[in-house]
Amino acid sequence: MHPKYNRDRRRMPRMAPHETDSPVSRPTTEADLPDLLALWNDGRVMQWVGFRSGLCYDLERARGWFQRLKSDPARHHFVVHAQGVGFCGELCYAVDSVHRRAGLDIKFVPAAQGKGLATKALRALVDLVFRSEPQVDAVWTEPALNNAAARRLYGRCGLKPTPRPADMTAGSSYWELRRDSDLRRYYAEQAGEYDRVYEKPERQNDLARLREKLCRLLTARRVLEIACGTGYWTEPVGPVAKSVLATDINPEVLSIARHRCGGIPSVRFMEADAYTLAGVERDFTAALAAFWWSHVPRSRIPAFLSVLHLKLASDALVVLMDNRFVPGSSTPISRTDQEGNTYQQRQLADGRTYEVLKNFPDEAEIGRCLAGQATEVRFERLTYYWLATYRISR
Repeated sequence: MHPKYNRDRRRMPRMAPHETDSPVSRPTTEADLPDLLALWNDGRVMQWVGFRSGLCYDLERARGWFQRLKSDPARHHFVVHAQGVGFCGELCYAVDSVHRRAGLDIKFVPAAQGKGLATKALRALVDLVFRSEPQVDAVWTEPALNNAAARRLYGRCGLKPTPRPADMTAGSSYWELRRDSDLRRYYAEQAGEYDRVYEKPERQNDLARLREKLCRLLTARRVLEIACGTGYWTEPVGPVAKSVLATDINPEVLSIARHRCGGIPSVRFMEADAYTLAGVERDFTAALAAFWWSHVPRSRIPAFLSVLHLKLASDALVVLMDNRFVPGSSTPISRTDQEGNTYQQRQLADGRTYEVLKNFPDEAEIGRCLAGQATEVRFERLTYYWLATYRISR
């Protein structure tokens, strides 16, 4: 993949202020060409893309590359610097709007390698793509099979070996991270911090009401729980339900949930994708999806409901609950995409930030989504949350 130019001068996310060795990325300018020439002409760097002696570019050729770069709005290129190192290397991505993906590339000079700088810079690039390119559903790259360091780097940033799309020409490898996988990565890395969201003092009355309502609604039922997370809601439901199968796609949060609910014999846990529920048995008499609906893109709601309902018995009860947007208490919305999905910027304790899809549907939207497949739909607003119940209709 060739380097790319950032036409609209967008900024890369900065790392936490206390990290003095954090990389700083900025859009490439013509003044950066001498540094880039040194990088591209270094065989130690370029051997992994087939140029053992480097590209052998001169300044005139580099200027021609830069002019072509400026004329291509799909290509975005950054140079990276860090304290104590100076010029580290380049980051770039190219958007394929037709196939809704963006190709990534990173090259660092030897002096900047092995310091953790590349991991931070590449994670910031992934965050930037998903935040600023709403048409992109996945980022991808193709590390050389014999470049173990590059494969470890991309793995640390969430990309995994994946079957190569049929529309692409043949290649030696294909690694991908999908937008919804980035959401999974955020919750996996936030596993130990997640329950702090329930500690806000102003929300305690609402939370107590939700716990009481859940226990009353799900008593003596065989419950399928979707996206159980750390088991915060599994814990009160488990003792009153006939049984609970709590599912989540992240093994990190399931580990916490198992520890939390280890003394409740009616509760089982299973790693499962909410969009497929592969391997999950059928005929549950109730389903619980707590704080999951808000993370489902609007276009995927029908498919999610269809899969869920297939796992439920006739006339089963479904319980949904999630956040309402409350200014001053809720994390601000950072952007809205063309589909109407809204996003928030979330920060981990170590300063890393993620863009997280977080929708705030109202009663009318829930009703439209359930039309034709639900009866006895009820919707209740609390100050900070909403609760919806319905029975599936076959």
